[in-house]
Amino acid sequence: TDDVIYYRDVLKAPMDDPFAHALSVEDLRGLPPTYITAAYFDPLRDDGREFTAQLARAGIDVQYREEPQLIHGWLRARHMSDAAKAGFSHLCAAIAQMV
Repeated sequence: TDDVIYYRDVLKAPMDDPFAHALSVEDLRGLPPTYITAAYFDPLRDDGREFTAQLARAGIDVQYREEPQLIHGWLRARHMSDAAKAGFSHLCAAIAQMV
């Protein structure tokens, strides 16, 4: 989409930079346990789902949670929205189990 192209340009990262283009990394082995969260109404939701699947195929312990009522950037609303607060609680609990 136009938004993705815009942010790639703003980032100015080469296409082979794995930190900027994680979905294109071929070998994900050795990564730590991972928690991925996405909002249902998020232009990056499908990328989150795909990266979760790639990590799982690589044998990485990965958890994915999709927040059904929220939008991209929902973490900023955790002090104002019950749904965001609940999502943040899930995220914190998952990270606490990983460390």
